[in-house]
Amino acid sequence: QTRVLRVESKGIMGSSITLLFVVAVLAAGPDAGNLLPVARAAVLCETDVDCEDRVRPGSVCREIDQERQDANDDGSADAQRKKRTKHCTNPFASGCLRRILGEEKFPNKRVCNSEDPPESGSCSSPPLSYTEIRINPGNWESSVFLAWMMQILLSELVDVPVTIETGEGRSGQPLSFYDEHNAFSDPTIAVNYDTLLKANSLPNGNCSLTSEPCAHVLPEVWQSTRQDEVDNRQLIRDYSGMVGYVGWFVPNFVTNNDSSLTSHFGLVGGNNREKLASTFLMPTTWGEYCREVSLTNCTQSRGQEKVNIVGKKRSSDETTY
Repeated sequence: QTRVLRVESKGIMGSSITLLFVVAVLAAGPDAGNLLPVARAAVLCETDVDCEDRVRPGSVCREIDQERQDANDDGSADAQRKKRTKHCTNPFASGCLRRILGEEKFPNKRVCNSEDPPESGSCSSPPLSYTEIRINPGNWESSVFLAWMMQILLSELVDVPVTIETGEGRSGQPLSFYDEHNAFSDPTIAVNYDTLLKANSLPNGNCSLTSEPCAHVLPEVWQSTRQDEVDNRQLIRDYSGMVGYVGWFVPNFVTNNDSSLTSHFGLVGGNNREKLASTFLMPTTWGEYCREVSLTNCTQSRGQEKVNIVGKKRSSDETTY
């Protein structure tokens, strides 16, 4: 059975928003209620004014315990130890839209999720009995950003709690947009279909019933490799509304001399071989660099290196470009 959540809101930024998520494919009925290191986008501070200046209003200076693991000279690591430091908190911990648009338009805090500490004053209890949604982004930036957008819209517009799965289950590292101390870790797998199948196997798709990796949504999948599960309706594909394309960056000075190089039509085919050979020359090997470019034959350290900028031409009949 497919669980679909449609979000409609008017007046946000002067426009109408309609959002459609396929949030789970549930084997049960509709009665639903590293590891990799953690990065901390920490901004050091002494006072709240420091945080308002360096981050934005809403961020406060708070003393926290930060775990450190120091490396020894032989490469081994000492036991973790805690160090108390002052860091600016996440200004969006109680809600992104509330902070950006103001409390007059968004008086309520976002709803709490299962990762929020019980004493947290940054969120409110969910008014609905809707099962918490868990989103599993891929291990690249745009997928994480899209997961955060979904978390914001669901948590703040329709009062549905949302957590972010990193591929490690409930023992995993934090990746919530609302993490008070701006901590986040990288998801472990690019496209983790197995987390969706795990949700499928649980009563009402409730991921809180397992400590294993579990999710209802993969927010950015470029190409499905699990056609069998799609065919038998264990997995459902739908469009997020984003349009992606593959391209490349071309320096201005290159296109100023030859505008045809902005398109692959100016790169492919036999007619372009001589042009490419004379424009881009041959790649320089390390041996050639040391013999022809380095004025010290690579005997100096990189910071002291002096070079002679040269290039190696290639003939138009060479095929290694």
